[in-house]
Amino acid sequence: MNQEMLKRQVADAVTDFITPGEILGVGAGTTVHHLIEAIAEKSIHIKGLVVCSSEAKQLAQKHGFKVLTLAEVGQLELYIDGTDEVNDALCCLKGGGGAATLEKITASIASRFICIADESKLVTRLGKNAPVAIEVLQEARGSVARACIGLGGRPVYREGFITQHGHEIIDVYHLNLSEPIQLETRLNNMPGVVGHGLFAVNRPDLLLLSNQSGIRTLKPN
Repeated sequence: MNQEMLKRQVADAVTDFITPGEILGVGAGTTVHHLIEAIAEKSIHIKGLVVCSSEAKQLAQKHGFKVLTLAEVGQLELYIDGTDEVNDALCCLKGGGGAATLEKITASIASRFICIADESKLVTRLGKNAPVAIEVLQEARGSVARACIGLGGRPVYREGFITQHGHEIIDVYHLNLSEPIQLETRLNNMPGVVGHGLFAVNRPDLLLLSNQSGIRTLKPN
């Protein structure tokens, strides 16, 4: 199976965790797109979808799902999303698509958070292949970049990209992610940071990994 087939395999598998009739939260990215397709093809009845990207919204509406905003939903039973990287403690790096801020907010109101990915996303050292994506106010991008340099990181402005909230993104490479909860707290406290893609405090409760043999399930160690 190629990578897209592996994504579809895990998207199919996670539909077993969806309770018919509920409002479901989903993130952004191609694995989530496969999930929306799987829900539609299996004719799983859901009251609505809270989505985290315009692409996911368009796909959900194409299949006739009612798309809701966070303002319309008080709490979610389940939130499902992909990831750019994940370790065996289920700490994640997200934000390659620029939607990490909304993804983190949506995950925070869910009783359960399930992450789905192909096995190439599982790493022994977080930050090995993916940067920490930080959404910043335009006026603060210089000060945030300098603060990240002070933490040992190499900030790169994501040129030509503006988030759906109208902000810029700095991709920071080489940060020390050996203590991800402490780093997340430091990033949260930086003036001008709107959000970022390090999910360590509010990490997934369950990880489904797709490989050539099937599906592997992991819980935080």
